[in-house]
Parts: sequence; C-alpha cells; structure tokens
Amino acid sequence: MDAETLKISQWNAYPGEAEYLTDQLTRLDLLIRLQLDSIDSDKSTNQELSGLVITKNAIEHCLPGTESHQSTEDAYSADKHKEVLHRLNNATQRINGRVSQSWKVGIPPALEWLAEQFRLTPFEKDVLIVLAAPEVHRKYDRLYAYLQDDVTQRRPCVDLVLQLLCQNLEESITGQSFFQTSSSLLRMGLIRFIDEESRSTRPLLSRSLKLEDRIVNFILHRELTDPQYESVISHIQSYNGVQELALDETCKCCLRNIVTRYREMQCGHENGTQDSFPQFLCLIEGPHGVGKKQAAAAVCQDLGISLLVADLPLLAKQNQCTERVLRDLTREAVLNNSAILFSGIEYFYKNDNQSVLSLCAIDKTITKIPGLVFMATCKPGAFEPGRKKPLIRVTLPIQNYDLRKTIWQSTLAEASIKVNTSDIEELANQFQFTRGQIEDAVRQLTYLNLVENNSSTEVRRELVYRACREQNSSKLGELAKKITPIYTWDDIIISAERLAQLKEMCDQVRLHHAVLETWGFGKKLQRGQGLSALYSGPSGTGKSMAAEIIASDLGLDLYKVDLSSIVSKYIGETEKNLSHVFDEAQQSNSILFFDEADALFGKRTEVKDSHDRYANIEVNYLLQRIEEYSGIAILATNMRGHLDGAFTRRLRISIDFPFPESKHREQIWKKVFPEEAPLSKDINLMFLAERFKLSGGNIKNAALSGAFAAAKEKQQITMKHIIFGIKREFQKIGKLCTKSDFGKYFPLVAEEASL
Repeated sequence: MDAETLKISQWNAYPGEAEYLTDQLTRLDLLIRLQLDSIDSDKSTNQELSGLVITKNAIEHCLPGTESHQSTEDAYSADKHKEVLHRLNNATQRINGRVSQSWKVGIPPALEWLAEQFRLTPFEKDVLIVLAAPEVHRKYDRLYAYLQDDVTQRRPCVDLVLQLLCQNLEESITGQSFFQTSSSLLRMGLIRFIDEESRSTRPLLSRSLKLEDRIVNFILHRELTDPQYESVISHIQSYNGVQELALDETCKCCLRNIVTRYREMQCGHENGTQDSFPQFLCLIEGPHGVGKKQAAAAVCQDLGISLLVADLPLLAKQNQCTERVLRDLTREAVLNNSAILFSGIEYFYKNDNQSVLSLCAIDKTITKIPGLVFMATCKPGAFEPGRKKPLIRVTLPIQNYDLRKTIWQSTLAEASIKVNTSDIEELANQFQFTRGQIEDAVRQLTYLNLVENNSSTEVRRELVYRACREQNSSKLGELAKKITPIYTWDDIIISAERLAQLKEMCDQVRLHHAVLETWGFGKKLQRGQGLSALYSGPSGTGKSMAAEIIASDLGLDLYKVDLSSIVSKYIGETEKNLSHVFDEAQQSNSILFFDEADALFGKRTEVKDSHDRYANIEVNYLLQRIEEYSGIAILATNMRGHLDGAFTRRLRISIDFPFPESKHREQIWKKVFPEEAPLSKDINLMFLAERFKLSGGNIKNAALSGAFAAAKEKQQITMKHIIFGIKREFQKIGKLCTKSDFGKYFPLVAEEASL
C-alpha cells in the first residue's frame, strides 16, 4: 500500500450530506479568506453609510480563524497566507479522502454523485459548491456582496467565481469557457444566469449566477424526481434482460448489439481514446403496445441502469414541449442514472407551426444529451431525411402467433383466469394484438367477469371476445360506422356453393397462422397477407348480411366505411382519409366493409386533364393499401364491371350474389317473419315466391310494410297485407302492378284506400 492510499484509508466515509457540506463550506471559507486578505483596506469607513455598505469588520466575524483585534490597516502577512493555504490543502485532502471512502462503501455524497453522472471537472464541481453556499447559509449573501463591492449583489458573478477558484489570469481566462452556453453547467441545466433578459448587453464577467432549484433540492435532499414533471415522466425498471423478452431472435440480436456497442463506447471514453462522453441514439419502431418501452428497459437492465420515459404527446398537450423542459427531463435522467426514452415522436409530424417548433426543440435536445437515448414511434420511417440519424434502428413487429399464444397464456395465468385452450388459440390467431393490447384485454376481462358476478374463474367465450373487441380504436369511428352483427348462418339464403365460399373465408382467417407462419407461405408473400374479398350482385341479395355473418362468426368488429366522409374534392385528402382508415383498422383488428365500392375503386381513365390524373392517383393508392393491408377487407358492389381490373386480380376471394331463384325466395319469405309475428293461415308463400321476382331486401321491406298495415287494423298479418306491402315495393322500384303478377290477388291492389 503506497503512502497516498494509506493516507486516504485513514479517513472515514461521510455518513450523510450535512458533514460533507460542512467540510466543503469550510474549504470555501478558506478560499474566501484568501480573496478577502488580498483586499488592502476597508471599502468604506463612512459610518453614515451604515446599512448601505458591508464593512470588512463585519465580514471578519463571518469567517473562522480571525483574531478579534486584527487591524484592517495591517499589511498582508506572508506567513498568514501560507497558513491559510496549508489549511486549504488539508481541507481538500480531508474531503478527497472521505469522498473516496464514501464511494467504496457505495454512499457518495449527492454532489459527488451528481458530478460523476454529469462528468464534471473538478473546477465545475467547485463552481457548484460556490453557488450552493447561499442555499445552505445566508452569511454567504453578505460575503459575496462585500467581495463584489455591491450590497445588492448577493449572488456571485462570473468574475467572483473565477477569482475564488483560479490562481492566475491564465486560469481565469480558461475558466470563462465553463460559463458559455455550450458548457455542461448551462447546457444540462445545472446553473443559470439570474439576469437572463440582459445577457446580450452585459459582459460575461459581470453576470450573476445561481444554482438551479432542482439541483439545490438534489444536493440537499436527494430528491429523485422533479415534482413539476411527475405527470409526464415515468421510471421503468425491468427485471428481465434482452434474452428474456418475448421477441423473435432478429429483434433480440438488434437489442444485444445496442448493449455491446454502447459498452464499447463507454470503454473508449474510460480508456481516454474518446474525449467527450459518447452519445448513443437508438430509434425503436413498432405498433402501439408492441413492447418498445420494455425493449429499452431490457437493454438498460443489461447495462445496469434504469429507464426514464418522457411522454412527448402529453408534454405537447400541456404546452411544455420546449427546449428548456426537454433539457430538464434529460437532466432528470442523468440524476437518476437512467437512459431516457422520448415516446410518441410521431405526434409532431404535422404541418402546423407548433409541431415544427417542438420538433426543432427535440432535435436540439437530442444533440446535447450524453449517453444512451431512445426514441420510440408507432410509425415506421418517422424520421425525415436530414434529421439526426439514429445509430441503431430497431423495428419491433407484432408478435407472431406462437408468441401471442404464449403471452395470452401467461397473462391469463397471472390474472387467475381460465380460458379453454382452443379459445386461446383462436384469440392468438384472430386478434393480432401486441403484448400491451393483450394485457389490456385481460384487465378488461377481469372487470367484465366481476360485473357478471361470476364466481368461477373460467369465463365464457363471448365475454373473452367482448374484452378483445373493446381494445379496438375509437378513432376508426370518425370515418366508418360500426355495425353490430345480428345475423347468423341460418339467416342467409344462398346457394350451397356460395355458402361454402363464405365459410372458406372464416376458415382462412382461423388457419392464417398455420399456412402463412407454420408452413412458411408468409415468407413468399411480402404483400397480400390479409384477406380481401369482393361481393358483387344486385342490391338486396345479401352482401351486407354476409359481411355481418362473417364478423359474427369470427368475433370481430365490423366497420362500414362512410364514403361521403372519405372522398374529398381536395387533392390529397381522399388518400389521407383512406390512410387513416387502414391504419386504424390495422390496429383495431376489425373488418373493413366498403359498400358500393365502385364509387371508390372505379376504373382508371385516360388522362385528359388534371382531374383525371389525380383520380388515377387515388386508385393507385387504393391498390397499394389493399395489398399492404393484413386484415380483412370486404368490397361490395352492384356493378362489378365498373371496378378497376387491377382490384379483382389482387382480391383473394370473389363471390357473386345473384338474384335469388324461386326456391330461395320462398325460403327468404319463410325466414323474414319473426316467430312472434301473428301470421294468418291464408298466406301462400309459394305463390309469393313464384310470382314476385324480388330480392331479399325487397322481400324484407314488403313484409315489414304489410306488418305495419296489419298492426294498423289490429289484425293478423294476412295475404291482403302482404300484397299491399308488395305493391308499395313495386311503386318504390318503379315497376307496374300487373294482373299477370298478382293473379287472383290483383283486386286487392285496388283496395289500398281501405288499408
């Protein structure tokens, strides 16, 4: 053990902040004594100015080691100067020794911890001590005012700090660089100038300094979180490393690369091969709830640090997304030995001025942050060209079927909820949920089960699917109408072949993972992994009913796209609205139903003017989105010939809904009347089916009109009422009521007035 190590080992670690601050202030007092003794005489002996000036005699009583009878006229004593220097050297050694022991036992003083975290030089640490002194004892207000020859200036200016800490002019000039805007002390929000408004007119040396309140609270009380930012920041501590994450091996490899490369950069800095502490920017992309925060936290766990998450959209809503606030949040991360993650960057990719200003503030902040910084976004490719590029970009996809199944099983087990294995397999397949969405669905399921007062831990399948559907995005309702399915397979009357085609759609959804993932067909399909179908046929032949039945059978929400809100006369707005619909539908695992699709998916035309060109651009965009959409999209049209041929080639399933034949119409007539409806025995359904060539929709309307006519007469529904309903339907569609159609019931057509 060398002499220096032996000397340090003689000191005891600091038991708390009080003793450490006491020693530091004692050392500061000696620095002030040296500065005070360099002053030849009292600044003022005029007693009439008492209260307006601070005399040297008053100052002498503030400092230790001063003889009461010492005269201010005495010449400066070289011996006295050496004595103060000797005491200053001893105080410095004592502090260094005790601090070293404190680090060894793992309880360094707060200011020493702060200096280490911000990589401050010894000079910068002394600056903090000078500025912290007035926060501990008010005597330093008087001392600083005296030394600056200004009773009103009780906080030290740059010149006084340099006089206290620098030995000569050369050191003083060098020291001025620590008070430039780009310096660590100002850039990281440790200190600030009191006179911000006059910084452009006052010389640097004359500007007064103050320790930031957040730093004061940390040094004195080790306050771990700034109260004013508690609503927008959260601390995440992961107990799992990268290897334990429920991600595929490719994503894990990317995250492990972050750990490896960051450690290499740290080593380079510690070995002196890199002067400044390295900055490492990582962008994590992926849908909401896919586990971006958990991935960043796992990286931090492997590095032995924690993660601080800043919610950028919430900051924006509170009008706090400014450069100063972002700097403060970065400071919080450093104080907590954390990496920082800025989430929701995509919120600012708009064209309004406020978003542009916020992005500029974010960019400036990122360039100043040392250490590990994460950005998280739900939109891939959110960073524009020319912006600060991430060193590593990680894209987290929605977990595959096997991972989703595992997450469902573990999450349900943690909530003590029992669900049939077959139901879990269906959930994992039909709902392409992220981990966050699965956890939210299980929490909702727990609540629904409690509302039902179900004492059993095993829940009904319908309840599980309801909890899943409630995770769907409400934003989709802005441009599409949610349809609550009321029909089942028993309600639709079509040929056996077409019924088989509809059931094939459900089979393809349920077997999606088996074919595309297990059998590897998904690797061959970069696009077109979703299920797109075309329903074509005359109005009222069951296209909408079929879409409802598919949604009901699969347990998925059905949204009918509102074309009036989608199509816009303004250039680019239609594409923007469609993008919103497809994006929200993708996240909500819903079925998109485009009724009267020919209005939106029409044929491209020869370009004769700018309107034709932009119309064709819309069609091209639709082609692209249909191919990229991985969910279920159903297009319905009465005029298939009007659709662009490129759409039909890209659709996986096409089902024709022809006008119903006589036998099918009879079945429709039988099913159109509810069991509760009072039907007369004189109703001849076979006659209605053979004589009146009506679609299913027309039959429903005719039956309903007849029912109202019967209710008006307070009678059963008779043939007379149904004939009346058919007459009204003929009038609506512009068809004449002829004797050849109505046969023996034709006289009833003339009895409308009596109904």
